[in-house]
Amino acid sequence: MKVKTKFLIVISSAILSNIVNLNAQTVWNKLQSPLYPATPYAYLEKSDGTLFIGTDMEGIFRSTDNGITWELTNNGINSEVITCFAEDSHGWIYAGTNYGSHGGVIGCLFRTKNNGDSWNLMINSSPRVYNINITSDGTILVGQEGGIYVSTDDGATWQNRRNGLTNQNVLTIVSFSDSLLMVATNDGVFKSTNTGLNWYAQNNGLIISGIYYQTRRLFFTQDTLFITCKTGLFYSTNFGNQWYFRSPVGDQIKVDNENIFYALKANYLLKSFNAGLSWDTVYTFPANIPYFEIAENKILVSQRGDGLYISNDHGNSFQAFASIPFIPVTINKFKIIDNVWIVGAEDYGIYISSDDGLNWQKRGPNNGSTYYIERDGLGNIYINCGSNIYKTSNYGDSWTLIPTPEITTYVFMFNSLFVTKRNELYASYSEYLLKLNNENTWDSIAYFSSVVSSLGGISSIYVSEENDIYLGVTAHQYNDLRYYTYLKRRDWNNFQIIFYEKSKFAANEKNEVFIGNSKMYKTSNGGGSIFAINNGINYLLTISINIINDKELIVVGSNDSYYSVDNGEHWYSIHTPYMPYGFSSIEKVGEGYFIIASRNGIYRNSTPVSVANENFIFPNNFSLHQNYPNPFNPTTTIKYTIPDFVKMGHAPSLHVNLIVYDMLGNEITTLVNEAKVPGEYEVVFDAGKYKLSSGVYFYRLTYGTFIETKKMCVLK
Repeated sequence: MKVKTKFLIVISSAILSNIVNLNAQTVWNKLQSPLYPATPYAYLEKSDGTLFIGTDMEGIFRSTDNGITWELTNNGINSEVITCFAEDSHGWIYAGTNYGSHGGVIGCLFRTKNNGDSWNLMINSSPRVYNINITSDGTILVGQEGGIYVSTDDGATWQNRRNGLTNQNVLTIVSFSDSLLMVATNDGVFKSTNTGLNWYAQNNGLIISGIYYQTRRLFFTQDTLFITCKTGLFYSTNFGNQWYFRSPVGDQIKVDNENIFYALKANYLLKSFNAGLSWDTVYTFPANIPYFEIAENKILVSQRGDGLYISNDHGNSFQAFASIPFIPVTINKFKIIDNVWIVGAEDYGIYISSDDGLNWQKRGPNNGSTYYIERDGLGNIYINCGSNIYKTSNYGDSWTLIPTPEITTYVFMFNSLFVTKRNELYASYSEYLLKLNNENTWDSIAYFSSVVSSLGGISSIYVSEENDIYLGVTAHQYNDLRYYTYLKRRDWNNFQIIFYEKSKFAANEKNEVFIGNSKMYKTSNGGGSIFAINNGINYLLTISINIINDKELIVVGSNDSYYSVDNGEHWYSIHTPYMPYGFSSIEKVGEGYFIIASRNGIYRNSTPVSVANENFIFPNNFSLHQNYPNPFNPTTTIKYTIPDFVKMGHAPSLHVNLIVYDMLGNEITTLVNEAKVPGEYEVVFDAGKYKLSSGVYFYRLTYGTFIETKKMCVLK
C-alpha cells in the first residue's frame, strides 16, 4: 500500500449563522397513489384458453388461469389503446390499436406468434383500427380510418382496397365467403364480390327523403343482415339490396349463439327474443358502459374505473371478472382529515387511505372529478364534483346529495365551495354566490352579472367569522380573462376590488386572512389594512395556502413552495419535486415532514425540513453521515449531503473531497475528488481492496470551507 501525505486529525465542522431563507436539498420519495383498473376496450378468448384484454390506457393484459391473475404483455406495442383482437388458424393473435399518449407509432396493427410474449408491427398507416376479420381461407381483413387493408399471404404483404368507398372509415367487416364482403362505413353499407378490389354502395332504404341514417355496426344472423344506425336498427334479406326499418333501438347491438339480441343504451342493457322487434330492460348499470361484447353466450361489459364484468345468465346478473389495479389516478384534490388521506381523482371519484397511503379504497359517490374537499366542525365532509355537492359523515361509507339550486335553465356546475367556522356552507355557480339555508335550499347572496360573462365566474371563496366575504372572480373582458379579488365588508351591501390578480385565501384561528397571488398579503381587520408579507419569497404564483396553526403556514406555488413558522413574517423555500402538471396541495404530517399531492402522484420528503430558530438557521445542511454498517467487513456505505450554495449566496458548486485515513493520518484512498451540485450522495468503501486489518479508521469530507471527519471500524 502506498503511503501518502500525513495530516494532523482535527474533527471539526463549519458553523453557519445568520442565514435567512436557507434552502436545504430536500429529498422526496413518490408514494403509492390510488390505482384504478385500466378500462377494457377489447376481449379475446383464444382457442387454447388464453385470455386477452385490450385496455384504454395500458395496452394488453393476458391471463392463462381463466382470469384469476393478469399480466401486462406489451412487448413491441407502442400504443396503449387497444380496440380489437382476432385469432387466425395458426393461433396467431392480431391486435388493433388507436390513438395513444405515450408517443411513438400509434394506431396500427400488431401480431404475436408466441401467445403475447412479443408483438410485431404489421401495418403502420392510420390512427385507428376498428375491426379485424379473418376469412375461412386465411385472408386477413382490417378495417381502419384509412380504408380496408387486405392480406392473402399471412400478413407478409398488404393492399389498401378502398376503390369505390366514399368514406374510408371502415367500422365493421362481414365476410359471407372468401370473396363476398360487406362493410359498414360512415357513408353507409358497401358490398364487394372480389375480396374488396371494388366496392358498391348498398344503401337503398337507409336514405329516406334525403336523410341518411349513419351506419355503425353490421352483422349477419338467421339468413338476415342487420345494420345498426344512429337512429335505429335496419335489416335486409337480400344482402343489402333493400333495407327495412326494424326498431328505434340501434346504438350498440350484439347477438349471442342462441340468436338473442342485446342492446346497450347508456347504462341500460336491453334484450330481444324476436330479432329486435321488441325490447325489455334486463339490467341497469351504475354508470354508462364504454365497452360491450358477446363472447359465445357470455356478455362482457366494462365499467370505467371498475374493470371488466361478465354475465353467464343472459344478462340477469353480472360478476366482476377482471379488475387490474394498474394505473395511478390523476389527483385533482388531496386533503388529510383526522389522519385519513382523501384523494379526489379526475374522472374516478374519491379514494380513502387510513394507513398513510399504503392502501386505498374507492369511496366516492360517483366516478366524476372532485374539485373541492371541505370539512365542518360537526364532522361532515363536503365534496364538490362540479355538477353536484355531496356530504358524508363517515369518511365516504355513505353520501348525501345536496340539492341543486334552481337558478338557471342550463346544466348546473358548481365552481367553488367553502365551509365557515359556524358550519355554514357557501358555494358558487358562475357569477352567483350561494349559501345553503336551514331548509336545505340555496339562497343567492351575490350576483356579478356586470363583471362576469359566461366564461368567467367566482373561482374561490373565504368567509370570515365577522362575515367578511372574500371572492376570487374571473371576468371575461375584451377577449381576455382577467382576475379580480373582491371583498364584501361587514355592511353586506357593497363589494370592493382589493386585488387585480387571481388570488387564493386562507385564515388561521385568529381570523387573520392570508391572500396569495404573485405575492403574499395579510389582513387582520377585514381588509381595512392589507400588508405585504414577502420576506424570503422570490417568485410566487399561488396555487394553495395551507394554515397549520397560528404560527405555521405553507404556500404552494407553481415552482417552489414556501414555509413560515412566524405567521408569514419570514419564509423558507422548500425544494419541491418537479411537478409537470402542477400541485394539488401540500400537507404537514409530522415535524419537518410534508405530503405533496400533484396530478402525477403523491410525494413525501425523506429528509426533514427544520427551522432552528427565529433566524431560520438550518443546522447540518452540510452533513457527513455515519457509515453503515459499522463495524464492517469488508464493505460499508458512506453518505453525505451537499446544500444549495446558490440560494445561500455562494458559488453554485464547489470541489468535494472524501478521503479515508488510518490512525496515523496516512491516506488510504480518495473516494470522491470532483465538483458536486447540491444533493444527497453515497459511496461504497471496500476495506478488502486495501487489505486493511481490524482497527479504527477515519473518513473526512471537505467541501469549500466545510470539513467534517468521522471514524469507522473494520472488524474481521
